[in-house]
Amino acid sequence: MGKKISEVGVDDLVKAGLAAAEAKVVERGLKDAIARTGGGHGLDPRELWRDLTARRLLRPSHPHSVHQLVYYAVYADYDALANGPPPHWFPSLYLLNSYLPSHLPHTIHSIIIEPGFSPATDT
Repeated sequence: MGKKISEVGVDDLVKAGLAAAEAKVVERGLKDAIARTGGGHGLDPRELWRDLTARRLLRPSHPHSVHQLVYYAVYADYDALANGPPPHWFPSLYLLNSYLPSHLPHTIHSIIIEPGFSPATDT
């Protein structure tokens, strides 16, 4: 099991790909959001996630690994059997239409294509 959101610090955010200065800003935002949504006592991860997304703490420019770290840390103790699946964010059609044409080739290459795979030599 991964870290809980209250345990995520600057070092974790830097390891996930943020610069140290940006990691400090994000960590402060996480701590503030935790305080606003229950302070760790009876913390509802769904409320915390809504707060984080409403305040746009995570930016599109942040590496995907940062988004994953925060998401999984927020829902580390979430009981999906009792509460159903945790909410997910899906991009709007506007974002998809503006993002995909310029980023799809790189996205497919970095996510789907395995390192070292060569269609000319592998079958």
